[in-house]
Amino acid sequence: MPEKKCTVKFLPDDVSIDVFAQDENLLRLAIVSGVHVNASCGGAGTCGKCKVKILEGEYDSEPSAKISDEQWEEGYRLACRTKVKGDLVVEIPIESRHEKGVLSRVRGDKQDHILAEKRWGAEYDTVPPQPIVKKCFLSLEPPSADDNISDMGRLGQAIKREYGLENLSSDLSVLREIPSIVREGEWRVTATVVSTACGNRIVRIEAGDTRESAYALAIDIGTTTIHVQLLNAYTGKRLARGAEYNAQMSMGEDVITRIIHALKPGGLEVLQKRAVKTVNEVLDEVFEKSGVSREDVTHAVFAGNTTMTQLMLGVYPKYIREAPYVPAANQLPVFPAAELGINLPATTLAHFMSCVASYVGGDITAGVLATEMHLGDELTLFMDVGTNGEIVIGNKDWMVSASASAGPAFEGGGVKFGMRASYGAIEQVRVNPLDFEPMIMTIGQVKPKGICGSGMIDCIAELQQAGVISQNGKFNRDLAECTWRVREGEEGGWEYVICREEETQLDEDLTITEPDIDNLIRTKASIYSACAVLLKSVGLEFSDIQRIIIAGGFGQYIDVEKAMTIGLLPEVDPSIVSYGGNTSLEGCRLACLYMDKVEQSEQIASMITNIELSVSNLYMDEYVAALFLPHTRMEEFPIRAKMLEMTKKTLAEARCDK
Repeated sequence: MPEKKCTVKFLPDDVSIDVFAQDENLLRLAIVSGVHVNASCGGAGTCGKCKVKILEGEYDSEPSAKISDEQWEEGYRLACRTKVKGDLVVEIPIESRHEKGVLSRVRGDKQDHILAEKRWGAEYDTVPPQPIVKKCFLSLEPPSADDNISDMGRLGQAIKREYGLENLSSDLSVLREIPSIVREGEWRVTATVVSTACGNRIVRIEAGDTRESAYALAIDIGTTTIHVQLLNAYTGKRLARGAEYNAQMSMGEDVITRIIHALKPGGLEVLQKRAVKTVNEVLDEVFEKSGVSREDVTHAVFAGNTTMTQLMLGVYPKYIREAPYVPAANQLPVFPAAELGINLPATTLAHFMSCVASYVGGDITAGVLATEMHLGDELTLFMDVGTNGEIVIGNKDWMVSASASAGPAFEGGGVKFGMRASYGAIEQVRVNPLDFEPMIMTIGQVKPKGICGSGMIDCIAELQQAGVISQNGKFNRDLAECTWRVREGEEGGWEYVICREEETQLDEDLTITEPDIDNLIRTKASIYSACAVLLKSVGLEFSDIQRIIIAGGFGQYIDVEKAMTIGLLPEVDPSIVSYGGNTSLEGCRLACLYMDKVEQSEQIASMITNIELSVSNLYMDEYVAALFLPHTRMEEFPIRAKMLEMTKKTLAEARCDK
């Protein structure tokens, strides 16, 4: 949690921003607050253009060859190399601004996600876990001439008396061990019991009290990334977390490509083994970090989209992509995780979150569970944005869902310099509306080598607001007379130069092209139109939405207002939008620790009504209407419409005199 709140004030803009994160980067704060500071190296400290003057306050800054000794004494620092330690007053000098003023922007009064974070399910941190697999400590009375019932009968009586568990059975392996272990433990033993609708089954018995050595795994099987979290199932404490790219990616970026590969001879087996291989690699990581023994893991809860679930299970996925789009099952059996090839003991049980439909899987069920939208009255729009876009709208009384074929654009696919969110990816962009110069920030604050989804959203929104591109995503070619950054590319298409070659890790200029923009427009149109169809199917409009939750690894880095500017999100009060992060993993965590959450997840999956967009005529109409920035129906985006008019007037009055 943040240790304290402090305020950074930027002059001469007279803009202040509250900081809730320790050691926040000053350049990042300038970007968040809307203050333009030139920065072409992505925060790597190499261009020296983000020079600022610290007038007063607490900070920590690295020396730079770009700042002379005299300037250093006067308080000049590089914003990208300055960390905030307390209240600050910062002056942006003229050479770092390049403009006398900026176009007016309409911004919501929200906290940015990098400064404040909401964690779902926090209220459960104080509730003792009650998992579906439980360790029961028992003190047994030794047998005597007057009390000579069987060892198993004695165990069953004690479990019923102490824990209220009836209809008890055991595995054969347990039966073989009982006589020696109860005597080795001097009649003090711990039984691991699995509770199901069919009764309670003992799967392991240990000498002594081993309740605190009970562990569970939450596992999110993503199309791109597999995440694992190790938990203490007795205390609920999070012990370790790891992630790795899904090794299936070499067989295709999206689920459709992987389904096609699975239909080839041996394809399904290869895909299943690759997913298991990735899980085992991440398990190695979390066990090494925690020092926990695999033998003490009682159960694991998995969640993934329907395709990833069936591929992990080795279930033939052909009919997921063929009308009428039927998965093999929505509710999956509980079985030993080792049966899949996962490197866990035979006593560790695997539970998969229930799926909803062919393209709305257990990851969405887990997400709804984590965000608790199924428990409240608020009309909530839940969006998991990634390789696919899954959407749920509703509340405790009803829910409808759909899956939008978003494509890989948000994760770098189909974009010339697109890349996933990793070191060197441009994640934030601001464009000076007077001279068209960019200010960028990269992940890790190193020289850029590409641009990720959040950076593309920022860039396209900024280019539109600056008048560099039109609402159909085409460049204003007349601006080539005003700035070298707008130019015709080598392949004939037009492009905008974000960074020169020497400012990057590349051997060429880093640009965004018209095909890139068109790709992103089609992606955002797919997601927005899916939301519109769901709402219209229940007789509602975007104005009826009371809460929007954006989930997914990519979703948590979206700038809400930039997403509204391009028409990815509806134009609503930004304060109703929150970031859920990896809600799939969080839902798995809750299901690992609480039996009632497992029951709720099954209820969630059964109450969601799925709408298949591929057979909807309304969806195609909405999709075509959304192929514009932000939309062809500008009455749905009144604030953005005013901003565009303001931009046109300012361009006519203030830009180049040629």
